[in-house]
Amino acid sequence: MTKSYMPLFRSPRQFKKIYFILIPLILAVIILHVFFDGFNKISEYSPTFISNRILNHQDQQQKSEKSSDVISSYFPSLAIYPKNFDNRVEFVNEPKNSKWIQYFGDSKTVLSNYITNQTYTNHSIGLYSSSTVKLPASSCKDILYERSFEITKYRTLHDDLYKLATTLSYQLENDPAFQDLSPFFNDRLPHIIMRGELHKHIYKFAGTSVWLEQHGVHLMLSRVIYSQQGKKNDPQLSLLYAQVYDENWNELNDIELIVPVINPNGERVYDSVKYPQFVAIPFYHNSEYIKSRWYGPEDTRLILTKNKFGDDEPVIIFNSYHRQIKDMSTEDDNNVHTKFEFYRSMFVGWLFQYQLGKLNTDGIQDSKFNNVTFNKVKELRIEGKERTSIEKNWTPFIDPDERNQISYYGNHNLGDNYVYIVYQWNHLKILKCELDNFIDSSHSTCTMFFKDVETTQEVGPVRGGTELWPIKIDNNNNNNNLNEDDLSTKQEPQQQRQLWIGFLRAHVKDCGCGGSMYRPNFLILEKLNSKFKLTYLSGSINFNVSVYGWANYDVVCAGHEANALIPNGISMFDQDDDYLTLSMSVADQDNTLVHIHGVKKLIYSLDHDWNGILKENKQIECVVNNANDFCKAYADEHYKLGDSEAAVKEVKQKAKEEAEKAKAEKEKAEKEKAEKEKAEKEKEEKEKEEKEEKEKAEKEKEEKEKAEKELAEKELAEQKDEDAKDEDKNEDEDDKEKNDESGLTEKSEVEENGENANEGGEDDGDGDGEEEKEDDDDIDV
Repeated sequence: MTKSYMPLFRSPRQFKKIYFILIPLILAVIILHVFFDGFNKISEYSPTFISNRILNHQDQQQKSEKSSDVISSYFPSLAIYPKNFDNRVEFVNEPKNSKWIQYFGDSKTVLSNYITNQTYTNHSIGLYSSSTVKLPASSCKDILYERSFEITKYRTLHDDLYKLATTLSYQLENDPAFQDLSPFFNDRLPHIIMRGELHKHIYKFAGTSVWLEQHGVHLMLSRVIYSQQGKKNDPQLSLLYAQVYDENWNELNDIELIVPVINPNGERVYDSVKYPQFVAIPFYHNSEYIKSRWYGPEDTRLILTKNKFGDDEPVIIFNSYHRQIKDMSTEDDNNVHTKFEFYRSMFVGWLFQYQLGKLNTDGIQDSKFNNVTFNKVKELRIEGKERTSIEKNWTPFIDPDERNQISYYGNHNLGDNYVYIVYQWNHLKILKCELDNFIDSSHSTCTMFFKDVETTQEVGPVRGGTELWPIKIDNNNNNNNLNEDDLSTKQEPQQQRQLWIGFLRAHVKDCGCGGSMYRPNFLILEKLNSKFKLTYLSGSINFNVSVYGWANYDVVCAGHEANALIPNGISMFDQDDDYLTLSMSVADQDNTLVHIHGVKKLIYSLDHDWNGILKENKQIECVVNNANDFCKAYADEHYKLGDSEAAVKEVKQKAKEEAEKAKAEKEKAEKEKAEKEKAEKEKEEKEKEEKEEKEKAEKEKEEKEKAEKELAEKELAEQKDEDAKDEDKNEDEDDKEKNDESGLTEKSEVEENGENANEGGEDDGDGDGEEEKEDDDDIDV
């Protein structure tokens, strides 16, 4: 029996209608998938495709005609993969940004056109040499070398305090490393933001940065202090705020860097770190005890090292308040009494390495922090020396000659095993501290690697400053007349001197400007046969930066305040083209950048012939004298400008005196006016009185005259009346006489008649007698 033949493909007539529908549908799905970039969308959610995607993206970028080797050319909200990204390394947190790039720029990207195209002006400085010749006290000028470089106008980086405060609020609420700090703010932060009072309670300054060559960005750390009472000189908390800037110093907000980190287990993994953010530095704190305690990292210096995997590793050196167990005693079976001591000590910290808990800062392990991830830190302990109550102002640097050779992957003996620290500048003391392979895992052991001259002197007024940057020059250098072209093309011989450059800060007190003054000083440190020497140190440099008042922006040199321009870090130094960027802070309140051209040229113009012999010299003394002279000159200048406290006080005093004088003159004028008015009034009153008296007198006179006249007239009238009466009287008398005469005549006649008629009776005689009496009476009247 044979099996019937079955053809591989059926004849077209045997295809069912469903196939004619299915095939176009599949083709349509594929077309739509390609059109909407579906394959890449899927790959975004699959770690398996990340490395291929990056490689493909890099190939596309390199084939593109448009230059794309600078971060500023991309959309600001993105994730940046390093150019040495290794797809064999595990990812712990993938980026949240859907827009991403892998950076592939070269090391020259840090020197952008933005920096080179700026206007540079000449700036003179004086450098004091550590000559071994013993000089008299008045001969600082004999070791002074006048030099110059070129600088740009300073630029103050913008502070977005609102962005800073909202970032802090988010981390206080959501980041376990920050949640325990919430009691310091007492839920006041939203109210401070709402009232627009952030500038009264939050201050951001002391910015220091490094260039991340694998990502093409500047990573800057700034100190942020918070004051509950709104007083800059009374903060309770100090934190570190990390920001990312492109090659033109524009901040990149909400950006993620894909960085290789070392987790608490010591494993190298990739992590996506978002910026800006506050860095989770562990430190001891107690929100119930804040008087005379400043919690958190201070005076942070950032330096770029190589870790044991060969990765660029930003390392910080800072001081912080912490506690350690002094004594433990058992009171009974259940209670243990622990006594603590408190210190302000120096620490080293790693931005891309982590630890669990904070035993090394709190003295004991608090169980609530057991699973909380912090940045890795270790206390820097000087071998053979007990802790002192305060350690600060250490200057870090790396010796590139000690850096182990880098292999591709997996070698645990790579990179920088040590960091050097200048412990003291006058009578130089240098420590060598562990960065790996720790003798004691609880701390980093520092050995006293070099001491200039044994002394018990204190740190002195020249201290701190930036990290130091390595540079090599020819041995027995005599290139005093090299131009810039010679410097860039010069072939370096085998024998070279190892130098470091940086900027210290001279801190002089009671020098004539407020309580104290801080200014940068350029330095050159040299190493020869394991010996170090501060070969050159400049006087005070102002970089043409306007330094405003500590409390009152418009008034400098006030009271006991500091007049402060403090160097924080060297952000970059391109030795080929001789450009350097320096970050500084003014009055502990901002971050300021100055770009400098010609530092390498300046270095080459100096003699470098130190033979390794160590002797006493006057260098530091001369620098301090210069700082005091600078301070006095600054105070005099601003006194003339009128914005120093002394000038303001004098202006106020003059204004007060003028006001008092004007007041006195006004009072005098008013008094004189009043007296004049009074005198005039008195005069008027007197004249009025005199007039009235005169008028009265005249009136009295008139009245008197009138009365006299009237009296005279009256008397005259009376006289006339009397005369008239006299006349009448005379007439009457004459009449009487006449009457008398006639009466006598009549009488005689009567008598005669009486006699003749005597017998007429008595009544007639009486009647006549009364009539005569009445007549007499009338006359008398």
